[in-house]
Amino acid sequence: MALDISTLYIPTASPPTPAPSPRPSSFNLSPNIISTRHTFSSLQPFDRRQLLSALLADCTPDELLYITSTIAPRMRRDFLRELPPELAIYVLSFVEDPRSLLRAARVSQYWNGLVSDEWLWKHMCETHGFELEEEWGKLEAQHDHGSESDSSSTTTNKHRARHSTGSVPTLSDISPRRFPYRTHFKTSYMILTNWRRGGTLLRRFPLASHPQHLPNDAVQPPLANSSTTAVPTSVALDSDWIVVGLANSRIHIFSARTGVSCRTLVGHTQGVWAVALVKGGGHPINVSETINIDDVDYNNELSSSMSSKHTRPRNANEPPIAPIAAEGLDHLIQPTLRTALGLDGAPRKHFRRRSTSGIFPETSSNTSKLTPHTPKQSYRPSNPSGTSDGWGQPNALVVSGGCDKDLRVWDVKSGYCIYRLPGHTSTIRCLKVLHNRPIAVSGSRDRTLRVWDIQRGRLLRVLSGHVDSVRSLDVCGNRVVSGSYDQTARVWDVDTGECLHVLRGHFHQIYSVAFDGVRIASGSMDTTVRVWDAETG
Repeated sequence: MALDISTLYIPTASPPTPAPSPRPSSFNLSPNIISTRHTFSSLQPFDRRQLLSALLADCTPDELLYITSTIAPRMRRDFLRELPPELAIYVLSFVEDPRSLLRAARVSQYWNGLVSDEWLWKHMCETHGFELEEEWGKLEAQHDHGSESDSSSTTTNKHRARHSTGSVPTLSDISPRRFPYRTHFKTSYMILTNWRRGGTLLRRFPLASHPQHLPNDAVQPPLANSSTTAVPTSVALDSDWIVVGLANSRIHIFSARTGVSCRTLVGHTQGVWAVALVKGGGHPINVSETINIDDVDYNNELSSSMSSKHTRPRNANEPPIAPIAAEGLDHLIQPTLRTALGLDGAPRKHFRRRSTSGIFPETSSNTSKLTPHTPKQSYRPSNPSGTSDGWGQPNALVVSGGCDKDLRVWDVKSGYCIYRLPGHTSTIRCLKVLHNRPIAVSGSRDRTLRVWDIQRGRLLRVLSGHVDSVRSLDVCGNRVVSGSYDQTARVWDVDTGECLHVLRGHFHQIYSVAFDGVRIASGSMDTTVRVWDAETG
């Protein structure tokens, strides 16, 4: 008889997921151990420590290793992960050393995400005084005002959702800033470190005169043996341009990004001793337009400026010469150069004896003091790189002066000389341009400082008082500090022309001054540096 063989299939369950072994509990402990634990828990803290010390002394090396491997994981605790991300970032904001903060980013992936938060680096920029570019600052303020109330609750919810899942907070979750504060801090910190300790040579720029024919070449004959006289005397630079003034009367402009020579400004008839660079863009400071200009004796200034060098026939390609106390030269320049100065689109204000200058605040008894109502940007000291922020003009400008006694204003984009401003009777040794105002201040060996409107092309006032050559100057807001070979430094109000303080104490010529709005530092040939209070002198 045949057997009926059938296959029986029995389903099998998948093996269980491996799990850690259960820890010993009180129900499977011996009575002696339970009694010992009860006795240990009833001891005082001092007695507990003594008992633990005695037990550890009796343990074998293997038992000590077991104790160590059991205790070590319990001692590890990420205190930042235990906190909400907002508080964790706030705790990290108390770290002021950027190197310590970057070392903290290497602790874990979670810490790296916290350190990458842009709010943290914004706080770091504020702590170290690294201000934003003006355009970025306005956009940031508008963004904060418009989005702070709407996004605060949403951002907090994202923080907590990320924290509950244990993932790393991202930049979009933690801070909706659009400005790269971390990159800005890195760049500013490296620049500051290089200023203090000396940087690294990246590229060499040849300064021999260019053979090509430039727009201004007709006003000046070619130089003989120019390669041996191309000695740099002054420099100004920003993130776009490097401007170098030379003793051979040339001004070279290089691209700061590529190092390529872009322009050679030709027009000065003798060596260039001072250059300043004005950035394109920016916003003008809103000031009152009332100014009393009767305190300047323009007739005397006009006669003193009409020296023999101004009576020579003017070449057709030369820029217009600015007469003193005139209406300005902005109506004589080409439309493209008017655009470069930011003059297009604004009605032109005609000159009157008691008129509106458009750049000086209202004169009063309190004008000589920086008040809390003064615009914040007017407190900004000058940039040590010789650059100032523009007043809204689209193009970058260069202002230069030298041995030919003329102040010249150049358009970087076209290379043309916009204005030639005579007035000084000796070499111009130093000059500065105020932030967000078309005002340049020049110091000369003729013992005077002169204040110029470089947008309209005219002299505004003469600051007289020094009895020897003016060697250096610095500006902050509407204050100017000048250092002279007469062994004194003077503090001036640009808007009134008043000398506020005369700083006496050096015993030799003053070669350099620095001014931050609060303190004045002066360096002299007497081998000393003196620090002065700008308010009291």
